[in-house]
Amino acid sequence: MRTKPDADADRGNERERDRVLIAGFGEVGQAITEALSAAAVPWTALDTDESALAAELQREDGGRRETGNDSERRDSDGRPDDGDSSDDGGQNGGDDRPDREGIVGSATDPGTLRRVGVEGVGTVVLALADDTDATFAALVIRELAPDVEVLARASETEKIRKLYRAGADYVLALATVYGRMAAAAIVGEGDSPTDTQVGVARASAPGLAGETLAESAVRERTGVTVIAVERNGEVIAGITPGFVPDAEDTFVVGTEEGIARFEALKA
Repeated sequence: MRTKPDADADRGNERERDRVLIAGFGEVGQAITEALSAAAVPWTALDTDESALAAELQREDGGRRETGNDSERRDSDGRPDDGDSSDDGGQNGGDDRPDREGIVGSATDPGTLRRVGVEGVGTVVLALADDTDATFAALVIRELAPDVEVLARASETEKIRKLYRAGADYVLALATVYGRMAAAAIVGEGDSPTDTQVGVARASAPGLAGETLAESAVRERTGVTVIAVERNGEVIAGITPGFVPDAEDTFVVGTEEGIARFEALKA
């Protein structure tokens, strides 16, 4: 017979598996946390700049921050927080961990990553400005949490392969993404670059084998962009319209709206 504490613990663990850890709180990291808050997804932001975290958490209701050298949690006004969740409006489901949390520290430090609970979160987003730091962080995270999903941004396209080898599951090169979004707007495929929503998923499509992506008109038919291809254990990045898929390839594709249409190409 399961007790109420057992059930509460299960709910708490499930909530933590929904949590997203964002490493790097610049423009990209802040955009991610805004989207997660809007979708009621719990998140923890990790950055070495305490002022950036404090400013965001003051704007967010219920957020708390923690300094890198002191385990004492603080509320968004910098006051010590005793962990009492009675005034949080019930958003934490009885758990004293807030849905929105900022922690000062480095994503390349194993001790900091353990302290933020990287082993228990569902997803880590590496939004670090330096690709070398992101690569090292991916290595450390993969060692500490082999099963966590790791998404990474790459400022330089030549660093994509290194990030995959370090353990990232998905890598988005900002230059490539922004370039495609701008091109889509210029040629009239969207009203503005922001019309292209970048969501990522894996899918197979044997029906595309033997033809270039341009000949198959993948984007026109499905609305997705092929970001990378996994083939024989290797990740092929920098996909061009002239790329010819194999039947066994697994595609890493972007945009939520087109995923279902892309799946229809499996036949």
